[in-house]
Amino acid sequence: MEAEVLDAGPRRRSRGWVAALLALLLVLGVGAAVVDRSYRSRGSEQIAACRQHGASEIAAATGRLTARTGTVRPTVFAMPHGHLRRQLLALVSEAVAGADVRLLAARARCAEVELAWHHGELARQRDECVATLEEMAVWFGEVSRDGAHAFRSGVGGGRGCR
Repeated sequence: MEAEVLDAGPRRRSRGWVAALLALLLVLGVGAAVVDRSYRSRGSEQIAACRQHGASEIAAATGRLTARTGTVRPTVFAMPHGHLRRQLLALVSEAVAGADVRLLAARARCAEVELAWHHGELARQRDECVATLEEMAVWFGEVSRDGAHAFRSGVGGGRGCR
């Protein structure tokens, strides 16, 4: 008669393997947190630099425009038509010539900042500044083509890059 061998199922794993696996997961989790913190810090610095650069470009363009429109405004409104008015509006256009290009360059710099998918607040700040720079570039481009545009509509003021 043959002896019957009972199968007890799969071999029990030792507690040592479970502890080693948990230790490995802990090390990986801590490592991921350190890398994420470093990545977030670098992204935060890049966003701050981009926003500062964008704000300074907006301030420079707005300052040139404000200075020019302040000097020509009384004459432009006093003379609704004529050669002198066209010349004054051309001066307004010249004051902001190239501002759109500089604003688009600042926009590109901000758009290039890469962030992790879960860094939502930093992404929101970047995206707001990018949108503001784009909007301002379009507006300043219109003013550089037609100085009268500066008197017909206002500029946003760069709220997204502060």
